Amino acid sequence: MPSLRFVQAIAVNGTVTNLLNGSKFEFLPVPSMVEVYAVSDVADTNLELTLGNVIEFDQMAVPLFAAASGGPNLQDHRIGGGVGAAGDRVVLKAVAITVVASLRVLVVITPV
Repeated sequence: MPSLRFVQAIAVNGTVTNLLNGSKFEFLPVPSMVEVYAVSDVADTNLELTLGNVIEFDQMAVPLFAAASGGPNLQDHRIGGGVGAAGDRVVLKAVAITVVASLRVLVVITPV
């Protein structure tokens, strides 16, 4: 079960087109469940998850959680997830709407 942790700064009105870009887990090796947990130090941060050609969630607001508090916590900060087939591309897009954001993300991939 791979777990990927990202800390990403996003500029004002900025977009990160895929947090998993270049990762060995950008394409699922086997059918898998992908779960996304995230927090941000500002309220105006959104995430979008696409597995293959299926949008699993879009414009999901990331919970506000102070950077000094760490996170994300598995019990509190699940944004969403989905199940993808072998070979599906995992695209996790992040958008900061009005201010500079510091985003902390945990992606858990579990073979099914």
